[in-house]
Amino acid sequence: MDTTFPQEIVVPYGDDGIDLPYAIDLSRALDVPLLIEVVARVVDIEELALELGATAKDVFRVMSSRARRHAERLGAEMSRVHILPREHASRISSPHAIRVECTTHGGPAVLSPAGEKVVFRDGKTSILIPFGNGPSGLSAAKHGVEIAKRLGVGVVFYHTTWPKSNCNDSDPKKHMCPAATAVQDGVLAFARENGVDGATDIRLDSEVVRGVVAAALRHRAPLIVTAQGGNTVLNGYPSLLSAGNCPVPLLVLGGSV
Repeated sequence: MDTTFPQEIVVPYGDDGIDLPYAIDLSRALDVPLLIEVVARVVDIEELALELGATAKDVFRVMSSRARRHAERLGAEMSRVHILPREHASRISSPHAIRVECTTHGGPAVLSPAGEKVVFRDGKTSILIPFGNGPSGLSAAKHGVEIAKRLGVGVVFYHTTWPKSNCNDSDPKKHMCPAATAVQDGVLAFARENGVDGATDIRLDSEVVRGVVAAALRHRAPLIVTAQGGNTVLNGYPSLLSAGNCPVPLLVLGGSV
């Protein structure tokens, strides 16, 4: 792999800091620094300072102190935690960072933690990586396998296929198109080459999103790793998962990762 991924975890910090526990646990598990973004913009901090008769530096110090105390209570290794206003943070954060945020896709790599506070709630189980018949499955595998290796777990490559009208075989693999079979072979080889246990779960299902969620729950996956594809229809699956309140933490990789 050319570049270590992720190199950093980034998490916005607002009034509740709801995603901070998961971000801290993920940064600890992957042994990477944590960047906490104070959500207020610099201009808002300056306006608030003017309103309160204080300096912008004083206002930011108060806001960052809240985030720091919260992180300390959660056991963060503060020597590896950086706290900055959002504009400053966006300029210095690594392009190979994972952004932990309850949102639909909005950057190179966004992880929605689905309300989880820790990475492994039910013990160390395999990460789920869906794939189709295009390059997005290979992109997801590239980073998903690395994350799995660093976390010390395996991966399950999941694929939804539709029944072929001319095939009566009950084995879902017999219904896969040649392009999807080629992707399956590629992702399994990639996992093997990187020393990560890889398995496949191929299902006949008319609903891709439903199939992915069911597979994640069936395998008790701590994380789903998927990538935005170039195909207009397939490109919507990661967004549909996120927008549909996926019950499992979901990492969506953009094309620039």
